[in-house]
Amino acid sequence: MIPLDTPMGQKLMAEQRNNPDMQIAPPAPQKTSQVGLYVMLIILGGVAVSLIISFSTYKKDAEKSENELKAQQSAQSTQQNKLAVQNLPTEPKARIEAIVKNLGANYEVALFGKNPNAKPVAPFQVVVNTDAGSCALAKQMNFDVMKTLFTDATAKKNIAKVRFNARRYISASMGGDDARESTDKTWAESGPTNFFKVLTQMGSGDSKSKTMERQTWGSEMEGCQ
Repeated sequence: MIPLDTPMGQKLMAEQRNNPDMQIAPPAPQKTSQVGLYVMLIILGGVAVSLIISFSTYKKDAEKSENELKAQQSAQSTQQNKLAVQNLPTEPKARIEAIVKNLGANYEVALFGKNPNAKPVAPFQVVVNTDAGSCALAKQMNFDVMKTLFTDATAKKNIAKVRFNARRYISASMGGDDARESTDKTWAESGPTNFFKVLTQMGSGDSKSKTMERQTWGSEMEGCQ
């Protein structure tokens, strides 16, 4: 050991200070605290949970709004249908004609009695002719005509059968007794294509031998093939 207060000690101290190769070592990097890492993970997890909750809430609110809108539209449609029914004529022949004409201007409707050579009296043969832009539309129009007529309490009691023609696409017939055996639930759960299949299956036999109220059948034309 050389005392610093001696000439030799002071000389060594001066040489050490002026030596550029001798530097103070940098401090060792501090390792990330595990506590800080845990805190960061907790924060990220909280953000993720918040986002999930927010998305779930938004989805539920959107579905609720959509359901409320559908319910409102359904209520409005029901109200409009009630008003339309209230404004229909009470006389059966005029009522049937009004029901078909309310479906669209391109529907042609004519009523005949069971004896076509006599004055038309109830129960009527209802003949509806129309034009459709496709086979699918023709089946939809057929379904709309049949459903609207046979779910009206006054009209369906005074119909022997409904004959529907969509030129170039389909031709169909539904007997009044066959229709009256269906229920509102049957009409609500049916669709235009399935309905037409049922008509076709019911008319697979000889319909001419059946009474007019049982003459139910369906036939596709070249436009539907």
